[in-house]
Amino acid sequence: MKGDSEVNKLNLRNKSSWNGSARVLVIMVLVMTFMAMGRAGRASSPVPIVSGQEVVADVVEKMAGAVVNIDTVSYEKGRTFIYRGFGDPMLDRLYPHLFGPGSKAYRNNVIPRKGTGSGVIIDEQGHVVTNAHVVDGSDRVTVKLNDGRRFEAEIVGIDEKTDVAVLKIRDGRDLSVATLGVSREMRVGQWVVAIGNPFGLGQTVSVGVVSAMERTLSIDRNRTFDDFIQTDAAINPGNSGGALVNLNGEVIGINNAIIPNGQGIGFAIPIDVVKTVLDDLIKYGKARHGWLGIGIQELTEDLAAHYRVAGGVLVREVYRGTGAHESGMEPGDIITGISGREVGNLGDLKSVIRRNRPGEKVRVTIMRSGTEKSLEVELKPEEDYGKQGIEQVRVGGNENLIFRGMKLTEKRDSNGSDQVLVAEVERDSSAQNSGIRAGSVIKRINDTPVKGLSDLARALQGVREGESVVLIVEDEGYARFVAVK
Repeated sequence: MKGDSEVNKLNLRNKSSWNGSARVLVIMVLVMTFMAMGRAGRASSPVPIVSGQEVVADVVEKMAGAVVNIDTVSYEKGRTFIYRGFGDPMLDRLYPHLFGPGSKAYRNNVIPRKGTGSGVIIDEQGHVVTNAHVVDGSDRVTVKLNDGRRFEAEIVGIDEKTDVAVLKIRDGRDLSVATLGVSREMRVGQWVVAIGNPFGLGQTVSVGVVSAMERTLSIDRNRTFDDFIQTDAAINPGNSGGALVNLNGEVIGINNAIIPNGQGIGFAIPIDVVKTVLDDLIKYGKARHGWLGIGIQELTEDLAAHYRVAGGVLVREVYRGTGAHESGMEPGDIITGISGREVGNLGDLKSVIRRNRPGEKVRVTIMRSGTEKSLEVELKPEEDYGKQGIEQVRVGGNENLIFRGMKLTEKRDSNGSDQVLVAEVERDSSAQNSGIRAGSVIKRINDTPVKGLSDLARALQGVREGESVVLIVEDEGYARFVAVK
């Protein structure tokens, strides 16, 4: 019996083992069947990434002939080794015949400076759009097409404000022409292709997406661009002036700049901005920019609280004879909208104005003393104005008054009128933290003109401790609004 029991146990174990193996086998067969079905299903339609690769290849094939390499040469005069001079400007001035710009030292030593960039052919006449910084100051410009042909080119026009330049190929024939798209229709996340001439290597293609729109980038103290397209498509030195293209093969930007220490951060000038200056550059050699006719400043948190607005741009001065002046705009107005678009900061305002030309009219929404108003303003050429100011803003026995860290005194200006001068500013005071410095002149306080300490004292009556006041101060002829708590 014992033997039978052991045999039965063994049979049960074998049966259990077979059942487990059978289940595993069935599962494997099902998995393989589903995998085969999946492969069969996928075989009937292309893999998406292959389709995407073909789209990019088609875009490059369409655009390759219209994107050119640009080589520049500028000639600079320098001293030869023998005629280096004393290195002392005064001694050099004493002996100009030896070391001056017209001397043999310079005449016999011309140094060529070479540069590279990219450009885009925009018409059959051979006009090429590129960056101003690529060709500005060049004595010789050569354009190389993707088919290997080389042409001399002349600089037709340059606009430093937008960093756009136009060249014209000499004796160019059978040229491929790019199709210009509409940059404002682009959305963050859409695919783009960058084509250019990085490091002078020749035409190169990179792919990425639109990372952001309307980016602000400061190039230097005098140039800030407020409307850049940001992309992670590789843009390197030499790509400047090349094309940023959508998947329809349309140019939606002109490659411009990178952040040297960043990765995947490149910028392009929107083609909509480029279009606003192309006609002027081709016809006149320079661009005429539309201008409201105002001086503006960012609305700080304190100023916004004082004026009880959520955002906008503060008008600090209005220039006589301009569209803003003729429309009735006043210093202290806050621009909250323009042409149906909300204005929250300086970049918003500049972006809209940049898209309009002189002679066009825009509808400007402002807040004045808590009341919303709408003004129609005709834009005029900026270069025709800008020097003449509106008096109410344009700037223009010594007792002292102390107010929020400022020691104020009375002083007469060159016209014999009294004015309030900031003689000293206490360290870490409200005034210093607001950016006021010694030598500033206070022109207004809470919309009240101030022509002396007595006017100031009257204007300050009723101002409670800790209450914010808004001053118009002038520094070296430059007027601005300042909120001081």
